[in-house]
Amino acid sequence: MIRNVLSIGQSMNYLLETVLSDAYDLITVENVFHGMHLLKENKNIDLIIVDIDFQTKEAIDLILHIHSSRLYKQPIFALFSTSNYKAHEGVLKRCVYEHFKKPFNPIDLVKAIDKINASELSPSLS
Repeated sequence: MIRNVLSIGQSMNYLLETVLSDAYDLITVENVFHGMHLLKENKNIDLIIVDIDFQTKEAIDLILHIHSSRLYKQPIFALFSTSNYKAHEGVLKRCVYEHFKKPFNPIDLVKAIDKINASELSPSLS
């Protein structure tokens, strides 16, 4: 169940705080380095949202690291501009749970998080 959400990205933190703070505990950091440090220290983070338009190389490196590591199982959501999507389309399709092109509808982001929670709560049919 997703409760604690880590948001990495200076420009989007205020918007995400406004949209998510009622339903989730949002932890915001200004850059990728603080986000990685917090991720190592705080084992209660359930979801990571990364704005790849800010510190693009570092954000992509973080996504690849989390995706390839056995230590981290958190789903990753990526926020991006059109130019960054074209440059990193393979990584975004392969390594993130959901990605949102800016400008995006914040309600779609909340629905995507709620969808993860609903799938974790529903019993498996297999």
